[in-house]
Amino acid sequence: MSSISVKKVFLATFFVTVFCFLGISTVSTVSAEQFSRNLKLGDSGPDVLLLQRLLNTNKSTQVAETGVGSLGNETDYFGSLTKSAVIRFQELYRKEVLFPYNLIYGTGFVGVSTRQKLNQISSDLLPSNLSTSATISNVIGNISQTVPSGDFSAVSNQTKDLTQSDSIIPYFPSQYEIFHKNNITITGVGFISKDNIIYFGDNYSLSHIDSPDTQTLTFKLPQELPLGRYDVYVGNNKLISKHATLVVVVDINSKRPVVQSASPSSGIYGTEITITGNNFTSTGNEIRSSYEVLKNLPSADGKTIKIKVLPFPESMQNVEEKPEKVFSWPISFIVINDGGISEKAAIFTLVFE
Repeated sequence: MSSISVKKVFLATFFVTVFCFLGISTVSTVSAEQFSRNLKLGDSGPDVLLLQRLLNTNKSTQVAETGVGSLGNETDYFGSLTKSAVIRFQELYRKEVLFPYNLIYGTGFVGVSTRQKLNQISSDLLPSNLSTSATISNVIGNISQTVPSGDFSAVSNQTKDLTQSDSIIPYFPSQYEIFHKNNITITGVGFISKDNIIYFGDNYSLSHIDSPDTQTLTFKLPQELPLGRYDVYVGNNKLISKHATLVVVVDINSKRPVVQSASPSSGIYGTEITITGNNFTSTGNEIRSSYEVLKNLPSADGKTIKIKVLPFPESMQNVEEKPEKVFSWPISFIVINDGGISEKAAIFTLVFE
C-alpha cells in the first residue's frame, strides 16, 4: 500500500464517524413521528417550529431567553440560535444521541439519532404539557405504555447454533440504562413483523416480540434478567444479528462508573494514559472512545484504568511522511460496566507532530 499522510488518516476516519452521525445510513423513519426528516441550518417548516417549542421546554436547551426564538416567540426558521440549542440538546442526551456514534460534541445537525430522541420526548410532552422537562425519560423510559412482555428464557449458549446475518442490525435502544419492568425500544433494520427474539448475551432471551413496522421492537424488560451489562442481539428465522447494541440493567443501588480525568491530558500516538475515576470493576470494564470500543479492561484499585492510545493501527503503520504542521485531535473516553455508563467522558488530545 502506498504511503499516506497522518493528516489524511485523521481526516478520513473523522469524516467516517461524522457521516454515521449525520444519518447517512439505511435507517428509515418510523411512521407518524413528529420529526420525520433531517433538519439543518437554513431549513424552515412546521417541524422547525415544533423543534424550537420542544427545545424551549428545558432551560438548558432553550433557543433564546428573550425575543425571537424564546418561549412563546418560536419561529419556523432554523437559524444559528436553533443550531446552538440543538448542540446543547445533543450533548444533554449524549448517551442516546452522540454515544452510539462515538461522538462527544454536538453538531447542530438533526439527524437520525437526534430525531429518535426528539420523537421520544415529544411523545411524552406534546401537546399536553409543554412546560415539563422529560430528562427522567433518559433513564427510566415510558412505563405507562402497554407493551408485550415476551417469553423469557435463561439457557446457556442459546446463540451457538444460529447463523449470523448482516441483514439484521439493531442500531440503538431507546435507553442504554434501564430498570426492570420498564419499556425499551430497539431501532434497527431486518426485523420481521412477528416472532423476533431479543438475545441478552448468550444466556438470556426474550421471544415472540413483534415489529409492525419492521424497524422497531418494543418490549418490557423482564424482571428475571439479572442486573448488568449486555450485548443485545436480534434474531428471527434461525438467524441472529452479527452486530449488537448494548444495554445496562440497573437498579437504585447500582454504582455507575464515574470518570474524572485522563492523565496525561495530551500526547503523541501510542501514549499510555490513565483514566481516573471510581466505581470501576476489577474486570470487565469497557471503554468507548472516539475511535473504537475497548473491552474487558481490568482495574486493580477500582479507580484507574490504563490504556494506550492507538487509533486505527492498520492505517498508521503505513504512514511514512510527517504532517506539514502540528495538529491535534481531542479523543473522548467513556467507561461502561455492570454498574452503568459514566455520565462524563475523559478527554485526551492526540497530537500529530
